[in-house]
Amino acid sequence: MADAPQLWERQPWDTPTSFKVLQRWLLQTRPRSLDAAYREHVGRDYYASGRKIVASDTCRYWYQGRSPKGERLFDNGQPVPTWQDRARAYDDHLAALDRERWEQRQRELREADWATGDELRDLAAQILEHAPKFLKTTRRVVKGQGGEPDQVVTTVELDGTFLLKTIKLASDIQRVAAGMPTDITEHNIRDISFTADELAAAKDAADQFEESLLDGNDDSPSATE
Repeated sequence: MADAPQLWERQPWDTPTSFKVLQRWLLQTRPRSLDAAYREHVGRDYYASGRKIVASDTCRYWYQGRSPKGERLFDNGQPVPTWQDRARAYDDHLAALDRERWEQRQRELREADWATGDELRDLAAQILEHAPKFLKTTRRVVKGQGGEPDQVVTTVELDGTFLLKTIKLASDIQRVAAGMPTDITEHNIRDISFTADELAAAKDAADQFEESLLDGNDDSPSATE
């Protein structure tokens, strides 16, 4: 059984002429004008007398869901909808299509933003991987006191501003795409300075932590057990 036509589509009680006028009326920008739709249908704006053309009585009966004689029309025992009823259904239909279109665009934009965030995170990871190439190292000699030998102090400096901004931008983009707030704490790590001994100690601590994780994995059951 075929689906019933939508209210804005041609109905059994529509005549070819009434449906043409209905279509002209529906396609107008709101507020719609029945008189304007009728003038467009007849192809002129004025009578020979110079008076502005208005919708005929028959057209107004169509608009009200009535026959050309002014009698209320019925379909399956129910009064047929007026053109205003049909216009509301048509406008709701257009609004639904528009909503679906923008929801699809939002999904595509969120996916694109998420991918951009991943690319920025990859860039930050590459910067970190190659950070030693951009370290600024300075050395100074501290004279020993009381017979103590001289000491060479090595200072390593790294400007992390660009790196931090890249990570922050990636986070903001992906948080917006995920519908999360972006008001996270900002940090400033520009011109961080530390000695070579401190750098070595930090690396040793990181290595030990990684080894502890690997040792912990050895206790996990195998897939075949």
